[in-house]
Amino acid sequence: MTVSIKDIVIGLEMQGTGGEEPDGPEDEWDLALRIAGSDRYLRLPTTFDIHELSIMMEFAQSDEAGKAGAELEDALRGGGAFRHFKGALRRRGIEKKWFAFRDEALREIAIEWCEEHGISWQ
Repeated sequence: MTVSIKDIVIGLEMQGTGGEEPDGPEDEWDLALRIAGSDRYLRLPTTFDIHELSIMMEFAQSDEAGKAGAELEDALRGGGAFRHFKGALRRRGIEKKWFAFRDEALREIAIEWCEEHGISWQ
């Protein structure tokens, strides 16, 4: 069986919702809970495994961030780093660049996870 890296990336992104329950039908939520509790499925990397703050710093130091890099790095220091980072992205108008960079980082994490578990992917 081959899995879709795109589907795994979506799963990784969904974990960033703060643990909120989905808005879908209750029976889908019950099914998701049963799957999560089963030993037949592998756990995706969690937000603790992903280290989004590191991805944000990598973006700030990348060519994609351009002249905004120093401002983004400053935003990541101290409390409220995520909020300050997102504010700096908006001010600089580079949200699309950030999301493309983040998507690629999550894709690489998903591929590495598949390879570690011997899972075919496309």
